[in-house]
Amino acid sequence: MTREEAIRIATNYYTGCMGEAPESMTLKSMEPAGGRITLRAAAFDEECDDEVIYEVELVPAADAISLKRVVRESSISGYRQAPKPLSALKTGDLFRMECDTVVYEFCKSEMRYGTLSYGFTRKGERTIYWQCRDIQIYPCDK
Repeated sequence: MTREEAIRIATNYYTGCMGEAPESMTLKSMEPAGGRITLRAAAFDEECDDEVIYEVELVPAADAISLKRVVRESSISGYRQAPKPLSALKTGDLFRMECDTVVYEFCKSEMRYGTLSYGFTRKGERTIYWQCRDIQIYPCDK
């Protein structure tokens, strides 16, 4: 299957499922010799007032096609390490919090108002945020 044919089929399928043509359709990956083909469709969702990404996957060998909404996408390197408590970090360590894609940098821990608190900033910023609970975080390499 050619690239142009895959884009045409994916666009037709997306339009049939969603009731409108996508704003764009691009090839994400294509396995050799009739393997899996993944395409990306961008659309604007008025409900959430934001662009939404969908992936259309074609499997020519199985005569199958599917449409999936991409909820979130990140690099693998940001999730290689096991989760650990905030108290286990050292100054300069980078991490993400649960349900958050922002990368934070650990600054220090100190006694504040009679409670051990953990200070951190958004990566590249100076404002220190304080957390008095020893929450579970996800270390990252960025």
